[in-house]
Amino acid sequence: SSGINAEWPLRPGISQIFTNFHTFSGLYSVAFTDIIQLICIFVGLIFSIPWMTGHDAVTVPLQASNVSMFGPDQPYSKFYGKLEKNDVGVWVWKLYQLFF
Repeated sequence: SSGINAEWPLRPGISQIFTNFHTFSGLYSVAFTDIIQLICIFVGLIFSIPWMTGHDAVTVPLQASNVSMFGPDQPYSKFYGKLEKNDVGVWVWKLYQLFF
């Protein structure tokens, strides 16, 4: 027994109404918690800007030292480091493992 005192043609419809209400109310709660998480992320990013811009290891994006990663005689950013030609295969493999 389903606990609902209704005739057979009404039972599936009543069950569907309760199922839809439960499903969509759950989706609304997920959407609202996602919005709250986004607000927290943006607030955290805004508060981190002074520390990020004031650190010694942070350089101007796309500066010549950040773009030229393969030259042994060229300076490189302390923040990004440099990529040796011997390590390219390892990095490509690790990137592949991240996605697949």
